[in-house]
Amino acid sequence: GGGGGGGGGGDGIKIGDALVAKNMAVSASGASSILYLDDSSGSAKGWTHSSDGTATTRLLDSLRTEHTTLSDVGSLIRKKADKLEARLDLRHGGYVKRHGALREEALRSFAEMRHAAIEAEVYVSLLAQETGGATSRIEGLQAEVRRMEEDEAQAQRRYGELLRERNRLRILSRQRNGD
Repeated sequence: GGGGGGGGGGDGIKIGDALVAKNMAVSASGASSILYLDDSSGSAKGWTHSSDGTATTRLLDSLRTEHTTLSDVGSLIRKKADKLEARLDLRHGGYVKRHGALREEALRSFAEMRHAAIEAEVYVSLLAQETGGATSRIEGLQAEVRRMEEDEAQAQRRYGELLRERNRLRILSRQRNGD
């Protein structure tokens, strides 16, 4: 007994499960006199009706045979599933790696975007502070320029006064020396 063919393995498993469930239901309902015999018991292979005194022995042999058969089928199904899993790993392993790489790249991009948003907010705040600071610095510089212009005008007046005084003193000195 095997799985159920190459492509419909899932259907074969469902059919096998249904047969096992039906077999268990029949056995549980009192059909213990029907047995499956194989060559190792010395009788013909197949299902038979037990009416003699060796029914318990035949029942145990039948159950052992069924267990062995089901274990073999389970091993075959497990091997087939392992092969399919290996094929899927080969076929889709690159996609899994690509997914990991894209996920990391997306997380890194998201982190960079958040960092850029924080920097933009900081720069906007700094711009507002600098704009306010620049306005006050401009006003301070304008006041200083006015003060310097006033100081220069006053210094120009003083210079003019000193020049007139020097000229007056020269004239007086010439007049005294010439007189």
